[in-house]
Amino acid sequence: MQLREDFCDDVLSQLCDQWRLRRGVVLRWSLAWNLQRGINEVPAALRELPPLQSQT
Repeated sequence: MQLREDFCDDVLSQLCDQWRLRRGVVLRWSLAWNLQRGINEVPAALRELPPLQSQT
């Protein structure tokens, strides 16, 4: 429940009327949310995320 509320506050409230979120964005946000709270046992979808690639 708290994950959903924090996601809405952190992400959805910042978007305009028309938007799209990629699956990876949502999963990475969720992984960070869990790790910030010391939750290391996360669902497989979060453990299996590929590393971010630099855009430089």
